[in-house]
Amino acid sequence: MRARKLLSHTLDDAEMQELLHPQATQRCDLGRWLASQTELYAEQPQFQRLVQAHAQFHQSMSAAIARTDVDVDMQLSQCSDEVHAAFWDWLLHAPQVEPV
Repeated sequence: MRARKLLSHTLDDAEMQELLHPQATQRCDLGRWLASQTELYAEQPQFQRLVQAHAQFHQSMSAAIARTDVDVDMQLSQCSDEVHAAFWDWLLHAPQVEPV
């Protein structure tokens, strides 16, 4: 949701600071959920791909805020697509998903 707001330039200062927080990757909903599942799934390649895609997405969000890359909007969209693809790849291959 914040990615859409970032791209439409409607983030408020508090949201911007949350995205720039050093532990933003662990503080978002997906990051908290990933952390809660790491002990169970850390060895699965699909889970590792999801964790990496999620981290890259946050890096792209930071770059978008700082506007350090001219293609940042495209990168952010690609990273979002990669997170979605990695999530579904992991979900389809996970032996059992623990509820939140």
